[in-house]
Amino acid sequence: MVPRILFMVDHTVKEAPSGGGARTKEVASRRLQFVAIDETGHALNAGWAPHLDLLPIDPDDLKLVKDIVNAPWLNNNLETLALTHASQKLVPDHYREVKQRREQQADKILAAINDRLVREINHWSDRYIKLKDDVSAGKQPRVQPEMARRRVDELTARLEQRKSELTASKNVVSSTPVVISATLVIPQGLLKFRKGENAFSVDADSRAHVERVAMEAVMETEKGKRKKGLAMK
Repeated sequence: MVPRILFMVDHTVKEAPSGGGARTKEVASRRLQFVAIDETGHALNAGWAPHLDLLPIDPDDLKLVKDIVNAPWLNNNLETLALTHASQKLVPDHYREVKQRREQQADKILAAINDRLVREINHWSDRYIKLKDDVSAGKQPRVQPEMARRRVDELTARLEQRKSELTASKNVVSSTPVVISATLVIPQGLLKFRKGENAFSVDADSRAHVERVAMEAVMETEKGKRKKGLAMK
């Protein structure tokens, strides 16, 4: 039941500029990331979309948490803490994910293009040699050797261009994350407590602890039954 500030952070991964860098960098991936900070300054990843679980507080209930709304810790430089946490913990994962995906995609395309064009280049290279031998032997082939040689040059240039383009597509850069919103989150349990409601509820950690203790108790009981059964045989 600890109040916290929920920051929404915008982070983008962009294509690296090619050549002189005059071309506008295209966005390769954009992701909203969420960082929660409590009154102790502890920051953590708040998950994918925690804002979807939040509701606006009722004006009457707001009077019960005025001390939290006006708490001094809210005036600390929390945005910097959120950006620092995002830069160190969330941004690198996003960048690696995008870079790995683009590298795998580029390598797959490059392998297919290389296989096709190399086969064509080899075909026209062999044909060039055959046509050249025919001309040397006094024959007049319908396709001249120079045409075959130009075809080899064209295919080779195309292959090198595609290799260069696909290699460049692997290069991405991480932009600086930006905070686009911040929200003070008042836990429902805390609000109910201040309203005098004694409805029983447990948080995720407490529930997990209870489930673990219950499971251990069941396992111990089963072990006891097995030992007793063996002793009776």
